Amino acid sequence: MPLIDDLYIEFSPPSSENITVILQIGENLQELVFPPKLAGTAQVIIDRGETYLIQVPYTVAPSEPNDQLRNYVQSYTRAMMDFMVFDSVIRAGDVDRLAPILKQFIPLFVGLTSLPSKYAIEAVNFLTKTEFSLSKRDSIKVKIQSFVSLCGVEGHDKSADMQEEINIKKINLLPEVLVLAKLTIPWLRFRRLLQA
Repeated sequence: MPLIDDLYIEFSPPSSENITVILQIGENLQELVFPPKLAGTAQVIIDRGETYLIQVPYTVAPSEPNDQLRNYVQSYTRAMMDFMVFDSVIRAGDVDRLAPILKQFIPLFVGLTSLPSKYAIEAVNFLTKTEFSLSKRDSIKVKIQSFVSLCGVEGHDKSADMQEEINIKKINLLPEVLVLAKLTIPWLRFRRLLQA
């Protein structure tokens, strides 16, 4: 059964008036009116051949319009859930969900960082290439190459950018390790001579 994006409940004082529910399915808004005797019951809605099961809400008092704590917690929770979905998309190497989640992240990247955010620019660049510029075949190639599986096990993919950054860090640490090795080997030889 498909998911409903949002469910909006219009406030009406407790009375014998009908309960109005606004359903958002994708881009479409649908207004449904239920009699008060159906409050709290489950109803089946059929829209374009898809079946949805909703629970008709009781009429409730509206939340405080300027409840900043509620808005903050709701925004934070939504952002964390988006990051969890993004992480699962990367781990699974799911090229089908990659473009929609990146589209959703562009405002978040711009909002969390300064205006010329490198993440937002990379997301727009990636989407422009894969959705508009490249052919379908090349677009799929680019999407597949954006993930790296180091161990070959399904569900353990990494972002190719992240793996490249890790490799660069390892290469940058190599001279330091070599210098330490050059200093350590003579020191170990000296200790062996002292112990002998």
